[in-house]
Amino acid sequence: MKNTHKIFALLMCLLMMFSASASAESYKAGTYSASAPGKNGDVTVQVIFTEDAIKAVEVVKHQETPGLFETPVERIPAAIEKNQSLAIDTVTGATMTSQAILDAVADCVKQAGGDPQKLSVKTAEAQQSTEKVEKAADVVIVGGGGAGLSAAVAAAEKGASVILIEKTAALGGNTLLAGGGFNAFDPQRQGQVTMNPNQLNTVRKLISKEPLNETHKKLIDAVTKQLADYEASGSDKLFDSVEFHALQTYDGGDYLGNIDLILATLTRAHDMLAQLESYDLVWKDKVTTYVGALWQRSHEARDYKSGKGFVDTFVKIINEKKYPVEFLMETKADAFIVENGRVVGVHATAADGKEITARAKLGVVLAAGGFAANNEMCMKYKPTLLPTLKSTNSPAITGDGIVMAENIGADLVDMDQIQLLPTSSPFTGSSPGYVGESAGMYINLEGKRFVNEYERRDVLTAAVLSQPEGKFYIVTCQKNALIDENGQNKFGQNVDNLIETKQVFKGNTVAELAEQINVEPAVLEETFRKWNEACHSGNDPEFGRPNFAENVWLDEGPFYASIRTPAIHHTMGGVKVDTELRVIGVDGAIIPGLYAAGEVTGGVHGSNRLGANAVPDALSNGRKAGQNAVDQK
Repeated sequence: MKNTHKIFALLMCLLMMFSASASAESYKAGTYSASAPGKNGDVTVQVIFTEDAIKAVEVVKHQETPGLFETPVERIPAAIEKNQSLAIDTVTGATMTSQAILDAVADCVKQAGGDPQKLSVKTAEAQQSTEKVEKAADVVIVGGGGAGLSAAVAAAEKGASVILIEKTAALGGNTLLAGGGFNAFDPQRQGQVTMNPNQLNTVRKLISKEPLNETHKKLIDAVTKQLADYEASGSDKLFDSVEFHALQTYDGGDYLGNIDLILATLTRAHDMLAQLESYDLVWKDKVTTYVGALWQRSHEARDYKSGKGFVDTFVKIINEKKYPVEFLMETKADAFIVENGRVVGVHATAADGKEITARAKLGVVLAAGGFAANNEMCMKYKPTLLPTLKSTNSPAITGDGIVMAENIGADLVDMDQIQLLPTSSPFTGSSPGYVGESAGMYINLEGKRFVNEYERRDVLTAAVLSQPEGKFYIVTCQKNALIDENGQNKFGQNVDNLIETKQVFKGNTVAELAEQINVEPAVLEETFRKWNEACHSGNDPEFGRPNFAENVWLDEGPFYASIRTPAIHHTMGGVKVDTELRVIGVDGAIIPGLYAAGEVTGGVHGSNRLGANAVPDALSNGRKAGQNAVDQK
């Protein structure tokens, strides 16, 4: 019997040795490189192999979004090296970047003679925590994007402690991915812009509308008087006001929005412009017009690419002031805690399975974003959407907060109002990937203009989708291409890389550009001639564009054409709130203790959001929600 046991033990030992040697990978030692598509373009890695191990993994080239790429670029390679495996979890909120790194490394493994499929098999699931944790603060915030961060700073300024729950590994949400435009009335910077007769007619047309309600009438009356005073002054500078901005927003959303909420939001946006300056965010000297913004009031941060400046500004203030804000990262909010009819906290789950109960002594702010990255939810509320459409959003923007609010009786409004961004990448669906102004000249694949580029986003989208292949080019020239001294576009992407990957095309002359994009040179030259005539005369007989600022003129080369197509961009519907950002129930009553701000709410934008209205909505209403949560207003 003893001998039998010895023989059995020996056999088991040999079997284990055989299994270990069979599972060990062998490689052809050396350094290999490969690329795979990320969110904004290819991600390139370099991997060093010994004969029996992955020695080093490095991301050497990418075009991913600043503020989002750092965590996967640091975490994924380190995990591959440590575990000698490709069975690595992607980083929440940076899924495409994470997967691109894994796919590129898998390519390198194959080049080195290894088996990437074998390395991708998970041998054992990480043990999930069963720990239960209870936390408490004056204010609990769900969502770490622009609205949530603005609410956190505002609450902390009032002396409140804050717990902020964010389900991804990075702060910023869609604000981080935004172009960075911030619409607001600003007499100082708008005073540098000259008014033209077409714009004057736009104002007159808007104030000639029949009032739909008392607030609408007050706005029309106010703008009528403002315009009369403006004309009496003899000024030729751009006319604008908070009230006119509100009228354009109401009209641009087909009068579906809540006019009182619109006015409150844009009044706060005007104030938020100065508030951000007080936090040391520096605005560019000149305003511009984002696609679908309709007016020259779009502000951009001087020292930042895209929306990262807003995120960095809030984080900097929290750190410098040592505000009592606790961030629970990679933690998903699951449900609100309701006691005696009042929202008093949030149940959440951390990435390791830990159950967290976060209680609010004063109030809870919902700032979890919309649902534009949730294709199933988009199709549920708007079945006419093309199921093949990509999304510009962070993959984390899936409507969780809206569902949480609905589960406790919150009313929802305008859920079928879903906006497509006409100027998205046909490769990734993301907003970056082009050069120049988004409201520059648009041409179809035949080299012809097809729309007034100053139109609303829904009108532009419909026009694009009616063109061959549903694609078009934004055209610009060198002086207006917004390429910095480092060769980067306004999103921080290397323009040479964009040209190499055929997202952007370049020609020293119009004829060269025509050759690059495969259109008849004579057709494109005629399109350029008509465009430049319209630019210099201010008159567009073809499509009635009302404004041609110098930042869209095409006087001299080199010229660039960026390929674009529509993608799901913004969900105008969401949780119903009043002007104080208190959440309203299906019974019409306020849900005590719960406030909401940003894209998670509905009622601000109606059927169509004006370009560059989203960031001021999130930041200014986030700030007010944070203040009201403390004051319990």
